[in-house]
Amino acid sequence: MQFLLRRMGQSKWLRNFAKLALTLLTFAYAFSIVDVAQLSQTFAAQDHIWLTGAALLIAVQIILGAARWWLIVMALSDNDKKALSWPSALKFYYISIFFNCCLPGTVGGDVVRVWLAKSDNVPLSHSISSVIIDRIIALLALVVLILAILPLLSKVMGFTAWPVWLAAGAVALLAACFLGFYDRLFARFERFRVVQWVRHFLDLFLMLARHKAQGALTLVFALASHLMFCACAYILAHSMNVELSLLHSIMLVPPILLATTIPISIGGWGVREVGLVALLGLVGVPKEAALMIGIQLGLITMIASLPAGLLWLLQRNRKN
Repeated sequence: MQFLLRRMGQSKWLRNFAKLALTLLTFAYAFSIVDVAQLSQTFAAQDHIWLTGAALLIAVQIILGAARWWLIVMALSDNDKKALSWPSALKFYYISIFFNCCLPGTVGGDVVRVWLAKSDNVPLSHSISSVIIDRIIALLALVVLILAILPLLSKVMGFTAWPVWLAAGAVALLAACFLGFYDRLFARFERFRVVQWVRHFLDLFLMLARHKAQGALTLVFALASHLMFCACAYILAHSMNVELSLLHSIMLVPPILLATTIPISIGGWGVREVGLVALLGLVGVPKEAALMIGIQLGLITMIASLPAGLLWLLQRNRKN
């Protein structure tokens, strides 16, 4: 057992080291292709009052994310009012954002959210499933948004949209078939604990689907959250007197958001900046401005989440 724990610790250390290395490499590449002096001038000429507006949008995004997760928890608990109160859901989600910004990857915040929800009388299975389903819905909303703007995106990036739509339709059909027959598929392997857990998770996922209004709202909140992030990038560009329309921001930012969900860097740093330099450059945004937008998006999110650190300390003290 000690050997296994030691190997797991080494593996985690190696993963974090790889994420840090990739983050540093992507930042080194981003700064190598921009004029650092021009970057400083861009920041100096920026109308910094707009940073407040961007921070407000990030705050609204956090509230929407908390509302989405709360609806999921309530649906899985069959709308039991004792399951999780809205203030607790907002506090726990906010704390998870703080951990996501401060720890490598995004798993840390999710684990903390599971632990906090469980400590607030949400069953462990519901707590774990709610966080996973929340992640799935956020990812699904992002994919839906990208598919919706695909015709415009394909013109800018120079590819054909219909093969992507066809592939997405095939995946959706396979997923629907799987959800319709997973009971029979898993029946032969019911003795395995992992199969039991997956089946239980899928049962809870379908429970959310049966609450049609709440299920639809979670998707709407996820879409609105992603659009808020796009609007934040637009505001930052506007503060630098850079010509970036809101439509172009909605077209080009979601693919970068999708890339940052892959846990290959620390908190999406580096991947976000290089992606913005590459994609915003397609519509004439200077590299220096695109890099500055990426850095400020990350910094604003970090600063907005800092008060959650105090909430975490207060929460721990209250439990102790």
